This record gives sequence, C-alpha cells and structure tokens, in this order.
Amino acid sequence: MIIEINKPFPLYRCDTELPPNKWTESHALKTNYGTKYGDKGPKNKAGLFFFHDNKDVSNSYGIESLKKINKDLDEENHLEYYYITETDIIKPIKIIDFSKCHSMFMMIDLLMQNGINILTSEFTNHHNNITFDNFLVDYNNYLDTGDSLNALRMVLINGDVPAEYSYFGQLISDFENGIALKKILEEKNIDGYRWREHNDPRGLTYCLLNSTKLQEPSVSKIEVTL
Repeated sequence: MIIEINKPFPLYRCDTELPPNKWTESHALKTNYGTKYGDKGPKNKAGLFFFHDNKDVSNSYGIESLKKINKDLDEENHLEYYYITETDIIKPIKIIDFSKCHSMFMMIDLLMQNGINILTSEFTNHHNNITFDNFLVDYNNYLDTGDSLNALRMVLINGDVPAEYSYFGQLISDFENGIALKKILEEKNIDGYRWREHNDPRGLTYCLLNSTKLQEPSVSKIEVTL
C-alpha cells in the first residue's frame, strides 16, 4: 500500500566516514552508500537516501560495519568509532509500504497494483545481469497459485541462492535500477519506499528519493571498543 507519514518522524543512519552536515544533491554519494564497485560505479547511482526508523538498528549497523572493516586491519589500526546521522521530516511524505510483504513477488504485486511495473529490461540483477523481465513467468505463477515460495524457483543472486524480500528491497534501487525507479516514483509524486530489511523486528529501512522534506541532519560520533 501507499501511506502518508506526518511529522514528527525521526530517522537515523550510520556511516563509518564523517557524513556532510548539510543536505546536498551529492550527500548520499559522499557516504558509504556511494561506494564504487569497479566499472559499475557507485551502488547508489541515483543519489537516494537510506534511513532506519529505529536508532538501535542504525547503531547495530554501525557496529557490524566496524567489525567488517577491522577484520582486514592490524589491531593498532582498528577503527573504534562510527557516525549516526539523525533527521526528521518537515513535510508529510508519501511512500510505498512493503513492511507487510513476505516475498519479492508480494512486493512486485504491490507495485503493479499501483501502476508501477519493474518487470522490464530497465531493471537488472547486478549479480548475474539477468533483467527483471525474465521474472514475469514466475510472477504470473505467483498470481495463479498465490504460492510465493514456489515462485521463488527463479534464482536471482548466485546460481543456487534464491532471492528473498529483504534483499529485494535493496536490489530494486541498486545502480541503474535506482535511476529508473526514481523516475517512475517522481512521476507518481511518491517520495520513496520502506521495507523490513534482514527481517529485523526492531524497525524498517527507508529509501527516500531526495532530501527536500527532511530536516537538516544532526551528526554524532559514536565511540566503541570492539
């Protein structure tokens, strides 16, 4: 469904590098989400903004990010801090709510119900270069049977790893997908979407198209010992 969220509604994000203290068009590309992947360019090519609605979730991401970074560093070079960016909405936002979806096909169907078709050659799974129009048969199978698990026989990621909705929430906005999705949502005056990433019961992840309805960010440095 598409929902409208009114203020106050605090949102949070973690970064391991100091993020800008002002929203700019390039803000998202200056954070972890702007990381370049070889000749594919930044994963967040569309310059989208990602948040959590629970600060504990962002803190968990910060700690896990440090663990991954420190794994490849000598102990004396370990990073012992991350940053939390906090903001709020200043105007109501209209977003697609995937939080009740339990499969990627439920997510696709919700989009279809709102006139948003991503099962086209404009959208690609960057792990194996399969375009989303190849999922149409499986989506129709889901519509015919209502069996999203059976529909998941279509492999999205790496040969024998089936897709699941938590990851699909990222996939639809990765690389060129984000550019195509942003254009569609802007035409429909939709500000973004939210989903339950990693099935985390504590909160949801939000993808917003831009920062025009956001309060200026407040950045805090969080020091930890791992």
